[in-house]
Amino acid sequence: MAREAGEQSTPYILVVDDEWMSREMLETFLKMAGYRVGLANSGERALTMAAEHPPDLIMLDVNMTGMDGYEVCRHLRASEQMRDTPVLMVTAYEAAEDKQQAAEVGATGLVIKPFDVQALLAQIAFLLRDD
Repeated sequence: MAREAGEQSTPYILVVDDEWMSREMLETFLKMAGYRVGLANSGERALTMAAEHPPDLIMLDVNMTGMDGYEVCRHLRASEQMRDTPVLMVTAYEAAEDKQQAAEVGATGLVIKPFDVQALLAQIAFLLRDD
C-alpha cells in the first residue's frame, strides 16, 4: 500500500479478534517485529477503524460474535479504499471449507491457530513488500 508523504514508514497492521488473549498475543509479536498495531474486538469496530486509518494489512479472525470475519472481508473488498489491502484470515480450525470461503470473500491468505510465529512474520513481510 502506497503511503502519503509524511506518513510513518512503519507498516500498520490491524488485528481483529473478539478474544482479548488472541489480540494481545498478536499485538506483542507484531510490535516486537517492529510493526505499528491497531486492535479491534469486533467486525464493526474493524470497519470503522479501517475507514479512519487504513491499515497496510489486516489480520482477521474468522469466528467472531456478531459480524464474522467473512462478512468483514466482504465489506472490505467492497470498499474502494480497502479493496487491495492484504487480509490474512485467522482460524483455529483447519478445514477445506474455511480455505475455500476465505478465497471466495477475497482474503489474501488463511493462517491456522496456533501458528508458527516466525512463519507468520515471514508471510506478513512478504505481503507488505514494495513491488
